[in-house]
Amino acid sequence: MTTNKTNLSTSLKDLMFFTKLRSLFWLKSAKDEWTPNLDNWWDDPFSVSGNINVGRNSKVQCSPPVQGCAKFNVDGTSKGEAAGCGGVLRLEDGTVRALFSGPVEGSGSDFAELTAIKTALEVFAEAEWSEALHLVIETDSIVILNWLREWQQRPWIWWQILLEIDRMAKSIGNVQFVHVSKQVNTLAVCLAKEGLAPSLLFKVWW
Repeated sequence: MTTNKTNLSTSLKDLMFFTKLRSLFWLKSAKDEWTPNLDNWWDDPFSVSGNINVGRNSKVQCSPPVQGCAKFNVDGTSKGEAAGCGGVLRLEDGTVRALFSGPVEGSGSDFAELTAIKTALEVFAEAEWSEALHLVIETDSIVILNWLREWQQRPWIWWQILLEIDRMAKSIGNVQFVHVSKQVNTLAVCLAKEGLAPSLLFKVWW
């Protein structure tokens, strides 16, 4: 497992986030069919984990990628002057193998979404999976997808980060950007919301 750290100090908010995150994946690995309400998990994990034998979740579930591919679900959000991003990568068997969550040094949900895509590409490249797997990045923003596919539609204010995304995607090769509904992007949305609070970006893969 690899993480990025820029200093050795940890705030209480960061510590609480990492604790909830590790607990979530421990419970999920212990009982694979467990489908918690992720929105409630971040607010009150005890109320969710206290009934681990919950029934079927009515929400639409995220489907795993096709054989030979890895899929990164990403999201960006903003609240007031704060912005956050998050993402989760799954392999073809549905297992989670990477995730990230943290603040965005910029304003607006569009820039946060672009930062999430850029971070997903960085994690995929740093984990050195590009030689073995194709990458699919799923976002629930149709606007962002249009910017990625049609350079004529790109706003000048975000031109630089869009060029960086182009460069990284070309370097990795075989990268596909796909739209997904917010209903199946739940974990990435939750990670982006949690990213509003921590002071540092958290990245991990295994």
